[in-house]
Amino acid sequence: IINGYHLAGISYALSSDKQACESEGFKIIAATRKFGGPEARSILITRLNRPDVSRLQEELACTANANILILGIEDLKREKLYLHLIEEFIFD
Repeated sequence: IINGYHLAGISYALSSDKQACESEGFKIIAATRKFGGPEARSILITRLNRPDVSRLQEELACTANANILILGIEDLKREKLYLHLIEEFIFD
């Protein structure tokens, strides 16, 4: 997704394992940076529970110095909410 000159990449991890999701997070961060530069935004949709989502969000944002939004299983249960979160993240 391109907003102006900013690229946003969306990926998903089917696993509910935090390590597998972390690996997928690094992949989407690398891909969006490759094509969109340092201002690129990354979104990772996972099956993680809320505490793991929060920890992973913080870890990836700090470790990779990335602008990333991570959504978990609770977010996916409420379609309008997660679509709103994605829209807000991309266009804010």
